[in-house]
Amino acid sequence: MKLVYKIIILFIFSCTFYSCSTVKYFTPVNQEYNTENIANFYISSTNLIVNDLRGDNTDQTKDVIERLMLSSYNIFNNNYKEDNIIITIDIIEHRAFFTFMTWNAETILNLNISNENNVLKNIIINSKQSRFNIRGYATAEEVSQRAFDNAIKDLLDILTY
Repeated sequence: MKLVYKIIILFIFSCTFYSCSTVKYFTPVNQEYNTENIANFYISSTNLIVNDLRGDNTDQTKDVIERLMLSSYNIFNNNYKEDNIIITIDIIEHRAFFTFMTWNAETILNLNISNENNVLKNIIINSKQSRFNIRGYATAEEVSQRAFDNAIKDLLDILTY
C-alpha cells in the first residue's frame, strides 16, 4: 500500500514539474503597424541586419521582422545625409511558457543603430504578457502575439526619434 502512495505522489510531482516547463514557439502574424512616422533613415544609405540569437528557434520571427522593416523603407528620409546607417535587430527571446495555470510570453529584442564609426543607439526592448489558460495553446499563441506586437511597437517608436 505504501508503494501505491509513493507512485501516486511521484506521478503528481512529475506532472506538476512537466506542466511548469512547457514552452511553445509561435511565428508572429505580421500585423499592420504604424510605420508612417519612421522618417530618420534614407533607403540608399541604410543597411538592415536581423539576427535570430535563439539556439532552438523553429519559427519564422526573423522573416516577419525583416519584411516589416523592409516594407517601411519606402518612407525613410535622408536625415543622416551621407552616413551609412546600420540597423541591427537581434532576436534574443520570443516564446510562450506555461506556469501554474497561466500562459506567459516574452519577446526581447536588441536594437543597435550605428554608422561606420559610432554606435548611435543600443537599446534592449523587453515585452512581457500573461493570461490565464482559458483555451490551451490558443491562449499561448495569443499572449505570444501580444508580446511580439508590443515589442514591435516599442521598436518603431524608437526608430522615430
